[in-house]
Amino acid sequence: VGLAEFSHAAIRSKAADVYLTRATRQQTAHKVHMQLLQEKCKVGDFAGLQIHKVDRTNTDPRLLPCIIIEKEDEQVKLACIHGIIDQWWTVNMLVGLSAVPHELVHLKVDDLQKISMITASKLYV
Repeated sequence: VGLAEFSHAAIRSKAADVYLTRATRQQTAHKVHMQLLQEKCKVGDFAGLQIHKVDRTNTDPRLLPCIIIEKEDEQVKLACIHGIIDQWWTVNMLVGLSAVPHELVHLKVDDLQKISMITASKLYV
């Protein structure tokens, strides 16, 4: 009975070591990826903000085109054509845009008021 318990404990220990090694590797890769995203995002860049599925219908757009107006650490403040979105977003929530709306290119941020993300997504439709 003692021998069977020993081999089971050894297998468990080895599995735990492998799991922790993989988890650590994935965390490191995620940190590197986030750091690269953070370095790529600059104030004045255009980005798409993902609109959550509860905030849209099946026919509504999935991305809200925005411009980065402020940046602190891993978070950015965004403005769309209808206003400045009143919360900070992490850079992993942003998606690169293949085309930028004309109104967004010539946007005057000083004239905009703060709005919520839900309001911005509804006005964009």
